[in-house]
Amino acid sequence: MGKYKVGYKRLVMPGITSIGVYYPTTQQTEDVKHSPYHQAWTRIPTFWRFCADLYKTPKFPEFLFKIAFGSLEYQGLGVNKDAKIATEGGNKFPAVVFSHGLSANIHIYSLNLKEWASNGFIAFSVDHDEELAIPFTKFNGWPELLKIRGEQLEDRKAIVKKVLDLISKPENIHGLFENDQVTLDYENIFASGHSFGGATAAEVAVEDSRITGGLLVLDPWFEPAHFDVLYKPLNKPVLSLRSNDFDKQISGELSRKHAKVHCNENGLGLSGYFKESSHNSCTDLPILLPRELTLFGVIKGLNGLEENLKYNTGLTRNFLEAALEYNRNGKNGMNLKAQVLKNFRSEMKQICVPDVLVVDE
Repeated sequence: MGKYKVGYKRLVMPGITSIGVYYPTTQQTEDVKHSPYHQAWTRIPTFWRFCADLYKTPKFPEFLFKIAFGSLEYQGLGVNKDAKIATEGGNKFPAVVFSHGLSANIHIYSLNLKEWASNGFIAFSVDHDEELAIPFTKFNGWPELLKIRGEQLEDRKAIVKKVLDLISKPENIHGLFENDQVTLDYENIFASGHSFGGATAAEVAVEDSRITGGLLVLDPWFEPAHFDVLYKPLNKPVLSLRSNDFDKQISGELSRKHAKVHCNENGLGLSGYFKESSHNSCTDLPILLPRELTLFGVIKGLNGLEENLKYNTGLTRNFLEAALEYNRNGKNGMNLKAQVLKNFRSEMKQICVPDVLVVDE
């Protein structure tokens, strides 16, 4: 964590979405629950059981999921509700608009979002509530399912763009933080997301000029994406981080192709994966529910969980800080890729964490 505590506000756009807002603060107030609303965790078993039916694999009974995930209703998020935003370092804040994966919610990535907020960023975590367990009568085979997910991707992008509409008006930021001096650094608005949210963020970054800072995608699921959009050059800082799991699948191939377009030879982007990482390594779940996820076969074991957390939070934060420096200093020939790797590896060495990052050349 950085030099700040983390403040938290809940922003509701009626009929559209709700947003978890993470930001720097120096105040300590009451915490909020990790489950953003009652039984938010039920999205996870709903989707996992759908996948078990789809792939004809064994599925666990619902009561086991209730036992395993029900604790999220009571665990704290580790934030400070409605705390005053810290302005000691200035009133202008870079921001990240984050889109979660299928079955996730606005709190499941709090470890990364809190890392960014504690280092001076404001993170807007956007909720998506699409149909997860699509009835099998609605599609016949994988291509038709991808078409449905592609339609959902359009809905997701529309929601993110409405969030951009909201935060692009300075008066809304003034009201949110109850301070007319607080504003966003509109030259440094980043898009980010995990899995399906990675596809959402990647396409929004290409389509919407209000994403000015760059793109950060975590193990993106690009199969339902619109490739005519996805592979358009972005010409902004990009971090594309895969998991070891996805690297061996078609999603890994698509992610590498996306990285070749955006993480090019001029050092503006960085792509790769961490050895032994899983699709959920960038979420809070392996830390909150390690034994339960091992039981369900989502992670391979209990070893290395803390290290995986440090890898993800460390690399993403170093990328955002380097991209911010690059954007603010007039793009003065800085090799962003080299700078991120230098800072990240130095940091991991200082805390005695082995270097398991495999970088695409």
